[in-house]
Amino acid sequence: MTFKPFLLALALAAAPQQQASPPLQPPLSGQPPAPVEYILGPQDHLQITVQGVAELTREVALDQDGSFDFPYIGRISAGGKGVRAVEADLKSRLSPKYLVNPSINVEVKSYRMQNVYVFGQVARAGMVKIQANANLMSVLAEAGFNNRAGSTITITRWPKGTKPTGGSATNAPNAEVITVSRRDLEQGRAQSILLQEGDTIIVPESEKFSIQGEVRNVGLFELDAEMTLQQALAIAGGVTDRGAKNRIEIQRVGIAKPFKNVKMTEVIKAGDIITVPKRRL
Repeated sequence: MTFKPFLLALALAAAPQQQASPPLQPPLSGQPPAPVEYILGPQDHLQITVQGVAELTREVALDQDGSFDFPYIGRISAGGKGVRAVEADLKSRLSPKYLVNPSINVEVKSYRMQNVYVFGQVARAGMVKIQANANLMSVLAEAGFNNRAGSTITITRWPKGTKPTGGSATNAPNAEVITVSRRDLEQGRAQSILLQEGDTIIVPESEKFSIQGEVRNVGLFELDAEMTLQQALAIAGGVTDRGAKNRIEIQRVGIAKPFKNVKMTEVIKAGDIITVPKRRL
């Protein structure tokens, strides 16, 4: 597998971009993405536009409690809400006492800074400071993702008020663990995975498998996600003329007896030892 397209995509993800509405948060179960509204918090800056009323059109910054002041109606609580909820709150409090059916638009002008943590196969492990709309791909680019990464990357999302413990969810049983395949990264789908304050990203080393016997190149090879026996044999240069494709065996970690007469559609696991025997004379 070549990593050049992926590394290029990471570089593009790290490049400065114009502010935009946060992308959709993809379900990691294979279902189509569903819209997830960005949740506001302290230090977010909002652009509030009240159509036709210049004195009420302004930029505001959310205080540490997630609220801000607004003319006529006083303190508005925005922390923990999306912009549509803030729009609705402003409209209900301005109408009909001050304005009749006002048209109000709220947008995020700039996003607050948050801390996430990256460990494993990256050049710069540790804390990464991000804007609150940053996605997984841009953070990996900033941390210096390398091509020794394994087939899956995990994001540990800690319950609110829980201090991250370096990636292990053992001490926080309620932590959410999100698994992202390297294939999703390579195909750009990780651009829609938004990160949250305290997220801990673990980039493991690539898994390996080995092939011995009647193949053109015996040895240890890097495992790709959902790799089949047929693909594994192709990486090893294919079976030689002396090899018996119908009697291939796989010795799997944790299983005493090898699988015999394995089909070409068998998915290879980390640590598998594939043996291609000679054909019987």
